[in-house]
Amino acid sequence: LYGLISLIYDSDIPFPVSLAIHFAGCTAITFAASCAAGFFEFMVWYEWFIYVLPVFIIMYIIIGASVTVITRCQAKKINGKLKK
Repeated sequence: LYGLISLIYDSDIPFPVSLAIHFAGCTAITFAASCAAGFFEFMVWYEWFIYVLPVFIIMYIIIGASVTVITRCQAKKINGKLKK
């Protein structure tokens, strides 16, 4: 499901809007997965925002930064080969 929501980046929507849609979609998927996994048997619904959401945001930033760095490195490598 995360892969499907990532297809939003292939559209003609401006990047900030697609980033917001992607973040909201990933948050909704994570919330639904938490429900399906039974997290709410152990906590009240608002505790999800205290315990799970911060971890999700940190992981979202780390994964996003990693993808950005890898993509830029690949682009530099390809551009270097094209210059030759």
